[in-house]
Amino acid sequence: MASRICLLFYGLIAVIGFMACFTTAIQLAEFLSSQSLRATLSWGIELSENTCKGTGIWWSLLQNGILLLVFVLQHSLMATDCWKNLLSTLHLTVIERPIYVIATAYALQTLMVNWLSVPEAFVWFIDTSHGRPVLWTFFFLFHLLAWLIVYGSALTMDIAELIGIKQVYYYSLGLGDPLQYKSRRAQSLYRHMRHPGTCCLLAILWIHPIMTLGRFLLALCWSFYLLFGNHVDDGDYVYVGEQITRKRWGWSSPGIMTPM
Repeated sequence: MASRICLLFYGLIAVIGFMACFTTAIQLAEFLSSQSLRATLSWGIELSENTCKGTGIWWSLLQNGILLLVFVLQHSLMATDCWKNLLSTLHLTVIERPIYVIATAYALQTLMVNWLSVPEAFVWFIDTSHGRPVLWTFFFLFHLLAWLIVYGSALTMDIAELIGIKQVYYYSLGLGDPLQYKSRRAQSLYRHMRHPGTCCLLAILWIHPIMTLGRFLLALCWSFYLLFGNHVDDGDYVYVGEQITRKRWGWSSPGIMTPM
């Protein structure tokens, strides 16, 4: 009876993690890719014109910096061995990934809701809303393609394992950690890179018609985190290249399936 209750609890946390991940992914895409200045500002708290003068801009940068710091700390500390050992002590290793996903979603939601926008402070501003359909379409299609690559990359990296559903499913079958069934080279890649689509995320952050001072701070902070957060080595690059080659060979040979 106790094991069934425990499994039900694990399953509930995994479902919550999936819903939080799906919802936050959609909202993050809107937050980062909206070309409307009004829509961009409506996510957070807009400073008035009078407040923007003097210390207003510095206060907004300070608050936004704190929000970014909280997100980075959450994302980093919950990936340490110390945190994983704590979960192991509490017998929560099975739902380590769902807990991580839920905490990340909450941190992102907090950042988006409390983000202070300064409408008068721009690094650059390209108006795509008034009689410029070509520019609007260019940025829209560019960001759409980038997001498709980001989320498509997550799907190819076993999305069920990334968000923790597979761990709970394997636990219910008594199979243990699903990562142990992957090759050593695949395990190495997963350890070194848990953020697929890094280049596309960087492009989304920087290639945008409206670069407010707040967005510039966010893009700068997340760019450093993405670049230094992944530790992919030469062996990982070779492994990914081999997998792509095998996939292409399989697609070009009807009826032939290549193992992963």
